[in-house]
Amino acid sequence: SPSTTLNSLLQMLCDKDGRFKLKTPSVTSSSKTLYMRKPQALEKATRKNLNKTMGELLEGKSGEELVVTDPVVFPETSLGLVLTFVE
Repeated sequence: SPSTTLNSLLQMLCDKDGRFKLKTPSVTSSSKTLYMRKPQALEKATRKNLNKTMGELLEGKSGEELVVTDPVVFPETSLGLVLTFVE
């Protein structure tokens, strides 16, 4: 849903009972960095996005591909997610 916050999305990705079970995910879209855990300066700069909705961050663009990285779970690869907004 476009009303889901980035923080909620990250919690879903980290859910121990969920499909992905990530530990320290960072997320980018094709046009911007949504949240980076490291380096500390990038984490501080992107922290404000955690409480923003995905619709707000992606300017309402359904079908946007997100690239999720997590050095703990997959150190040499990334996960691609395509967000489709369903109201």
